[in-house]
Amino acid sequence: MYAATMETTRQKVMFSKDGKEYVLYPPTIDEKWLLSHFVNKKRHPLAISFDECYSVGLHGVKGAGKTACLAAIACCALALGIPTYLNFPLAFFLKRKNGQTELLKANFLGLRDFLLLSKDLTHSFVGLSEYQNWASAYRAMSDLNLALGNALQQIRKQELNFYYDVKLLGWIDPTSRFENDISIWCWDLYFTDRERYKEKGVSFYLQAYDMSGRWTGKIYHPKYNPQPVAEYIIKDYRPFWGCYDTHHVIDPMESWALRAQGVKGLLLGDGNGKKPLGYKQIKAKLSEIFANTRVIRRKELWEHFGIDMHDHRAQEDIREIMKDFGIVVKNIKREPCYVLPEYDDDDNIRGR
Repeated sequence: MYAATMETTRQKVMFSKDGKEYVLYPPTIDEKWLLSHFVNKKRHPLAISFDECYSVGLHGVKGAGKTACLAAIACCALALGIPTYLNFPLAFFLKRKNGQTELLKANFLGLRDFLLLSKDLTHSFVGLSEYQNWASAYRAMSDLNLALGNALQQIRKQELNFYYDVKLLGWIDPTSRFENDISIWCWDLYFTDRERYKEKGVSFYLQAYDMSGRWTGKIYHPKYNPQPVAEYIIKDYRPFWGCYDTHHVIDPMESWALRAQGVKGLLLGDGNGKKPLGYKQIKAKLSEIFANTRVIRRKELWEHFGIDMHDHRAQEDIREIMKDFGIVVKNIKREPCYVLPEYDDDDNIRGR
């Protein structure tokens, strides 16, 4: 079966993203072999129903096979006709049961589309490699993490399957950890027994833990239920070799400018708590506010933007934009105010 599934082709497959070109020389994978080994296999950690809309994390040390397993799951989703979005290039030729061969390619994931839960993502599979680059625990209160958290909370309503890989679960933000339904720990058996497993990336050992209880009904607990609910060994991963390239994982900070794409607009209101504002709209509103005055009370400014006085995160977003105007905070008559650089002490506070 291995020889049949390794019918490789030298046909070049091109990807393009943000002006960059990516090239793969994908293998040919037999549909019957793929579905029997990964989709229809009982108690297989990767054989998770795509109908249940799980959030699944793949973990392990470097070289453990996290992205390899993520790619295998993505191949299964493509073979089943599920739209697939990844942050790395993936393609393969699927040899159907009727003998015909079909090229299947994953779509590059647009971060803005994911945050806004584009209609294209409904009933789809989303996979992110090196997820800590997107939702790092060190940026727990950042705009990006907050927006990602909002999107993750809606995956069940969007009927979206969300998979990611990260070395340690603690590296990602708390919302992503809480939304995690299943954790799969990966290990390359080459590092366990090099006499038996002579090549890296061929055989992997997997342990799956049900973190939410939605998969098996048994919630993982380190004291009362510490055992994995499923274990499996991928004996031969070589049919997947060449189907993906993790040298070209798309870093969201490289391909997506926060201000240009309006992440602040996803989090700030229009003064009525409804329509989101983008970066240019916030600048226009500041220009309007300071058109006839050089000073305004802090409380009044936040009221103009529909922001609660205690929402320090949203306030910080606007303060960053204020720096472009040279606006600074200053105590006037024991009241915090925002003032323009040309403010004079003889100016009156707006509204007085």
